[in-house]
Amino acid sequence: MSPIVARDRNRVVLIVEDDDQLRQLYRTALTAAGVAVVGVPDGIDALRYIDQDRPAAVVLDLGLPHLNGFDFYAELAEGLADEIPVVVVTGDARGLRDVSFSCVLHKPIDPHKLERPCGSACRARESPPPRNRPCGAAVRP
Repeated sequence: MSPIVARDRNRVVLIVEDDDQLRQLYRTALTAAGVAVVGVPDGIDALRYIDQDRPAAVVLDLGLPHLNGFDFYAELAEGLADEIPVVVVTGDARGLRDVSFSCVLHKPIDPHKLERPCGSACRARESPPPRNRPCGAAVRP
């Protein structure tokens, strides 16, 4: 992964999705909504990016190679989970009750459903996100 530095860090969403077509589909929807996007194919690259820069939110697939979404979130939870909302997009609901993600969307999804939680996270970057709320609800400042 090449390092990417966004001009406005408050408007960057990190997409962690191993399916190239889905990653591009999410990128297109969020970019059209005015959100800058960085995409990576696995949890290891996501942690490398987060070591360099803090995104406003993370869109996370759970079934990732090398470092799955749950392990990525465990690493993130050691210091940044309250600062960075995580929107999970997954086709497998196993294990979701054990972790408190900011938002969970079940595949297949309309990629425009990412606009509200990610856009809200960008606007409310300075405040920690609420947990266990419906995905349609806005992140409150």
